[in-house]
Amino acid sequence: DALAWAVHGRALALTVLLDARKNEWYTAGYCWNSQTQCPVNTDPPRAIRPQDLLDLLAEREESVYLVGDAVPKYAELLQERLGKKAVIPPDFQGLPRGAYAVREVWRQWQVGGGASTIEPFYIRRSEAEVKWLQKQQEGRKDDWA
Repeated sequence: DALAWAVHGRALALTVLLDARKNEWYTAGYCWNSQTQCPVNTDPPRAIRPQDLLDLLAEREESVYLVGDAVPKYAELLQERLGKKAVIPPDFQGLPRGAYAVREVWRQWQVGGGASTIEPFYIRRSEAEVKWLQKQQEGRKDDWA
């Protein structure tokens, strides 16, 4: 949500691309609401294979403003697959910035009447959690044997 502020004032769709590793990107879509002067979530956060997301973005008619840490890393692929539809800003606009996070906290504070609901959103378990859960399940199997 904080990275969505990179689209501030622009009449462009915005897609956040974060490198999720394991041949996936974390992504979410946003657009700018000129009435509320805030970004609006249009595609919920998810993990997706790069090729699947590129196929979805290629089907759209409008250009898409691309931000996040995966954009510089995959800029050539994005340009190749999306052509002129891919709008890639300079790094200082498309990477996480404290000002974006502060602006999102301020927006939520105003909407929430003085309370902010900013918190991490985990799309999938970390590698450490997966291994820990596997060990817990294996331990239970041993207890029943």
